[in-house]
Amino acid sequence: MNSKELLDLIKLGEGYNLEFKESLNNISNSICAFSNSSNGQILVGVKDNGVLVHFNYICSLKVVSVIFRLYLKVRIIYVTP
Repeated sequence: MNSKELLDLIKLGEGYNLEFKESLNNISNSICAFSNSSNGQILVGVKDNGVLVHFNYICSLKVVSVIFRLYLKVRIIYVTP
């Protein structure tokens, strides 16, 4: 996903298949909700109002997101300003 596509996605706002998270706090609730319904995307590093926030993450989180995508069909996208 390129930066334009990402910004277009953020402009759409949260909805049935899209969730914004400032950090990884309480992300498990969103992951469970998406895994129990249709596929979804979680944008980490985005406030509920669509504003980007600084978010540091480590390589192991990328591995976790790959696992979620493969087995739970939940896509987690880490956003950095």
